[in-house]
Amino acid sequence: MEYILGIDIGTTSVKVGLLSTTGELKYISTKDEVLKNVIVWLDSRAIDEAEIIKKKIPIDKWYKTTGLPEPSPMWPLSKILWLKRNEPVLYDEVLITKSIK
Repeated sequence: MEYILGIDIGTTSVKVGLLSTTGELKYISTKDEVLKNVIVWLDSRAIDEAEIIKKKIPIDKWYKTTGLPEPSPMWPLSKILWLKRNEPVLYDEVLITKSIK
């Protein structure tokens, strides 16, 4: 099995779409409740997570997939991984993350 960020990519098809000119994230429960205050686009608490992503995903694959030069702590994927690593109970309750424009 091949895993990227804890997701078995050998048997699981996962597609995530985030649309926004900024990267504010809103965490929503299965009951459509907001579970956490919005993390704004400039928040850089996910520095370690951006580094983890850089080590897990080859930069050429990252660029071909996203069109972005490299993972940043300010981007949604880094923030979602931060939530998973730092607030796992809350992460497990999240149904969807919504990017706010």
